[in-house]
Amino acid sequence: MQKISLLAENISKSYNGIDYVLSNLSLEIQSGEIFGILGPNGSGKSTLIKILSRLISPTNGKIVCTFDGKVIRAEKQIKIQGFIAPYLTLFEEFKALEHIEIIFKIRSEKYPKFEALKYLEFFELTNSLNKPIKEYSSGMKQRLKFILALLFSPKIIFLDEPFTNLDESGIEKVKTLLLQFKQGGGLIVIATNDKREASLCTRTVTLNKSTTDKPDLDPTV
Repeated sequence: MQKISLLAENISKSYNGIDYVLSNLSLEIQSGEIFGILGPNGSGKSTLIKILSRLISPTNGKIVCTFDGKVIRAEKQIKIQGFIAPYLTLFEEFKALEHIEIIFKIRSEKYPKFEALKYLEFFELTNSLNKPIKEYSSGMKQRLKFILALLFSPKIIFLDEPFTNLDESGIEKVKTLLLQFKQGGGLIVIATNDKREASLCTRTVTLNKSTTDKPDLDPTV
């Protein structure tokens, strides 16, 4: 089984050079974990998950990702990860399969139509294949975001409030996939203040609203 680790060393983040959203935060996450980033609104959860996933850079500190014991560059990490968040946008003028195919072309990878159809069936979207995504409900769009992330067979999955807009059926499907991913040795990071999402986590960090306070590292929720 392939081993992945993600190390954050003395991470700090300021958007204006004066106020710090995060200050001197260090943590390490390993394969087979569901790691939760908890805290109230404004505590820096989304900022931290974006830093860990290399979507933004820290003001100070560094991220180190290892794959089978070897340190990999940021570009390699991005290729082996998926990111799901309600604020990510879709190309809504296209249909689901068209959108999926476009993303694979952008990444210069082979389009796995059969696998795409399997995920679309699992997420109960096959009856909407002829509709443009702009006609989807918010919950259907969130399900499609999961499909887009999982189709690339990621080793790491970053989730920012993953249950947003999902009904109970959608939540149960996501739970099933995440637990399977964890059992297969995948690494999952969840940013949330939702108790249902936090209950999936095997280990957490709790960020305080005050950026001068040291975050609390908890072994369990």
